[in-house]
Parts: sequence; structure tokens; C-alpha cells
Amino acid sequence: MFLSATMLFQNAIEQTDYLNKYILNSSAGYMLLNAYREGTEPKPYANSELAEVLQSKGYKVTFYAEDPLTATGNVLLTWKK
Repeated sequence: MFLSATMLFQNAIEQTDYLNKYILNSSAGYMLLNAYREGTEPKPYANSELAEVLQSKGYKVTFYAEDPLTATGNVLLTWKK
């Protein structure tokens, strides 16, 4: 299963549930990560946290610059088994 993920959640439990239920059960996928972590509740996973979780489950993780760049600090994250 290939997954394009949108992670907009009401709380940290929903974030983790989505990660476990969908992302970690996909063979590959991608998501655009926004750089608005500060002052956001629930606090989204940091890029490094997502990469760490995916890599610990055997995924190859790659970050790319968003092109075209829609906001400073945004990146494209891909993962693949």
C-alpha cells in the first residue's frame, strides 16, 4: 500500500494512532511537512522524530526540499520498505 499522508489532528493520541494504523502499515508513502511546530497543540512530530520512528520499523527515509517552496522550512518526506 502506498500512502499519501495528511496529518491534522485534535490531539497527540490521534497523531500516534494514525502513524501506527496507516503510515507504519504502508509499503511506501510521502508527506509534506510544515515547519510550524512551535506554538502548535498538539505538538506535531518533529522531522527527526518521524524519521526515527520510520527507520526503527525498517523504512528507508529521505527528505527533499519542497519544490516549489510554499513556506520556509517545509520539506517532502518519503518512506519505503
